[in-house]
Amino acid sequence: MSNQAPIPLAYNPDLLSIMPQAAGRVLEFGCNDGALGKAYKDKFPDAFYISIEINPEAAEKASQHVDKMVTGDCEQVSVIEQALDGQPVDCIVYGDVLEHLHDPWAALKLHSSYLTNNGVVAACIPNIQHWTIINNLFHGYWEYQDSGILDRTHLRFFTHRSIRALFEGAGLSVDFIRGRRPGKDQFPQFLEAIRPVLPRLNVDEKVFVEAASIIQFVVRATRTD
Repeated sequence: MSNQAPIPLAYNPDLLSIMPQAAGRVLEFGCNDGALGKAYKDKFPDAFYISIEINPEAAEKASQHVDKMVTGDCEQVSVIEQALDGQPVDCIVYGDVLEHLHDPWAALKLHSSYLTNNGVVAACIPNIQHWTIINNLFHGYWEYQDSGILDRTHLRFFTHRSIRALFEGAGLSVDFIRGRRPGKDQFPQFLEAIRPVLPRLNVDEKVFVEAASIIQFVVRATRTD
């Protein structure tokens, strides 16, 4: 028998931080191994945490950490209704999920209809305007990877502007959008090289720096009837 402690499940702390405190009912789409649900339940054990996950193996792991687990496609109404049993939720969570959906615009609009009034949507979404994507396009590369912004399972791509449009189009009021930046990278060198071109393209340098240095956005939006 091993004496080693179990490896902690990895979750997005920035996403956890924007979820409402002590929500009565939480619904997470694409929960993977249930790391975020476990972290939330550790803080707020009285919350009823529901998860929908399309991968059966991941769903089996997540079922140990949440109150209700449903395996299925979150774009299917029948799956959502099975998860909710006719009751609304106070918070909906997407941790790097919306970009995997066939129609995230329709899905977000549908899902938000199950929110209570003043219910919250918390999401993390990759930023296709990140400088590495721009740099690769200069050299003619758009190569899908096993993970990251160009994960080969990503079907949709978003920038700060289109993320806001996505949420507002679903009838949600965006409270804020905050960027997540990686650790030390080569963005300063890239910016130094491209800086002379920005004015010629009528691009505001401050706005460009803010957008291109961000690898993901965390978004919080509220349903107000």
